[in-house]
Amino acid sequence: MPGHPNGVNVTVNVNTNPAPAPAPPPALRLLGYAAIGLLVIGFIVGQLVVGGMITFTLP
Repeated sequence: MPGHPNGVNVTVNVNTNPAPAPAPPPALRLLGYAAIGLLVIGFIVGQLVVGGMITFTLP
């Protein structure tokens, strides 16, 4: 009797583990790309504004 439930539990665990694993990466990637994109855009804009002012004033 104990062997059968264990086998079922193992199969259920194996089936449930791969299912959620692929699901989070796309969402995390989208969130990561969005956050990185916003940071990069903000950083580039800041660099263009500050860097542009510095480069124009220094020469």
